[in-house]
Amino acid sequence: MISRARNNRGYTLLEVSLAMSIGLLIVVAAAPTLGSWTTERKLRNATDAILEVAAKARLEAKRQGKLFYINFDKGQLQINGSKQGLFARDMKLLIKNNANEWELARGKSWAFYPDGLVEPIALRLEHGSAWIEIEFDILTGIVAKERFSL
Repeated sequence: MISRARNNRGYTLLEVSLAMSIGLLIVVAAAPTLGSWTTERKLRNATDAILEVAAKARLEAKRQGKLFYINFDKGQLQINGSKQGLFARDMKLLIKNNANEWELARGKSWAFYPDGLVEPIALRLEHGSAWIEIEFDILTGIVAKERFSL
């Protein structure tokens, strides 16, 4: 029986193209997940900034014994006029008005009382088609309900 020694010094073109095709399929399958993850991270960072500023405003209102306001401006949050937090400018921040309808939060304010109570509001952050809605507790100023669509 004649045996030929095979030269195994590399990969064939078929093996390389098959490995590249499998890798490409994995990347294509993971791309939508990565896109929604970055959108969610942006929305969560903005929510965290709002929560941080709200906690600060509530603490200062109690400590100083006077009314404090968070003012919503395009891309920033202000406590009694001083800049305190930022969120991405490509996001829309909406606030639920007394008629239970969403309207742009720009120019609106949120009251924090000296006794520790917080004006009950609901906020909605939108980034493209993704959104997060948060309702705040009147006693603590922390998130009471959260809904989202990513």
